[in-house]
Amino acid sequence: MNILIVAATSLEIAIFTHFLSERARIVSPYQYKLGRTDLQLLVTGVGSVATACRVSEILSKNHFSIAVNAGIAGAFSKDLPLGTMVHVVSDRLGDAGAEMADSAFRDTFELDLDDPNGFPFQGGWLADTFESESPSFKTLPKVKAITVNTVAGTAPTIQTRVSKYQPDIETMEGAAFFYACHVFQQPALQVRAVSNAVEIRNRDNWNIPLAVKNLNAWLIDFVSQYA
Repeated sequence: MNILIVAATSLEIAIFTHFLSERARIVSPYQYKLGRTDLQLLVTGVGSVATACRVSEILSKNHFSIAVNAGIAGAFSKDLPLGTMVHVVSDRLGDAGAEMADSAFRDTFELDLDDPNGFPFQGGWLADTFESESPSFKTLPKVKAITVNTVAGTAPTIQTRVSKYQPDIETMEGAAFFYACHVFQQPALQVRAVSNAVEIRNRDNWNIPLAVKNLNAWLIDFVSQYA
């Protein structure tokens, strides 16, 4: 098994990285051997542009048994309390488009700038591309995500995104990760830990440490199954 773990920031996978430094053989910076499994870590930087560029760069030179995008997320759904781990089965670009004169938002498909069913989209959505038999996935809620350049922090933005796409969560990288993996025919999965509710912005209500803790515990359990 050859696994690529992709994260936007080193903070999000710091505990997992420390686990590998202690339990795995270090092959080279960001490359490890854990039992029978080869692991490579990729920290892309925040946002779609950085993610698309860095993931495309590594996939142009390597193919993996599975690529996993791991990170934190904001939850629209009230059924996803802070710390909840989720499996993103579909994602889309949530703020790529134009604001109209009446303040309505039209995405690139509605503007006839792109085909919602043209590769790699399916009705404007990007799906995961790997059917995992891992027990780690069986208990995770399956969710829809939107990927945005600006996370929602006001009532009008939240209302627009919820009414338009009915997403469960939002991130700043997931759809870009899926897009690159589709282009390179790379089996891919995305998992997220909820760090905050998507609401009128209030950082006091966030719990990033809990989300990071649960995300890293999941990653350790996941890769240990293949060791």
